[in-house]
Amino acid sequence: MQGIAALVQRELIDPSRQYGPILYSREIPVHPLVFVSEQFYRPVFVDEVLKLLPDLIKQDIAVITELIGLKITRDQMEQIQRYRSALYYTANSISSLDVIFGDANIALDNRNPNLHKRLVDPAHPIPSDKLKQYMAEEGHIFTRYTHNVLEFGLPVLLVLRNFSIAYNNLALEQLNKESK
Repeated sequence: MQGIAALVQRELIDPSRQYGPILYSREIPVHPLVFVSEQFYRPVFVDEVLKLLPDLIKQDIAVITELIGLKITRDQMEQIQRYRSALYYTANSISSLDVIFGDANIALDNRNPNLHKRLVDPAHPIPSDKLKQYMAEEGHIFTRYTHNVLEFGLPVLLVLRNFSIAYNNLALEQLNKESK
């Protein structure tokens, strides 16, 4: 278990992409051990992830501004705060999680791994040695199912993107503590 690298916001931005340099939840890997572990589908875990969002979003905005020069307006910052507060989720405590904002959502369901398996883009910005740690099988990673995320614009994308990162990293941190 030791040695699995956490996701880093900086590695989930690709300034060379003309469209969509900020990777969103469908492009962010979920480590296979996190994907299959029932403990990470429980409401108590999801609540811990949600507590991490305010600081993570601020860090992400700083990195995005640095790497691609995108400025977040005051109105967008207010929207991010409102949207983060308006998020809700359903978690069945065993195998599925759905994080929802309006008509947009991201979901994981370990009963249907093929729904979440994606071919790895050879140009994925995560370093290849790190990305190999996240492989579900050769050339594939687990990601979240997404619906209408991009239709709500940058504020929702940032909230759900940072939920995805925090979910994976907090789960890996807990798995690492359990393996000691």
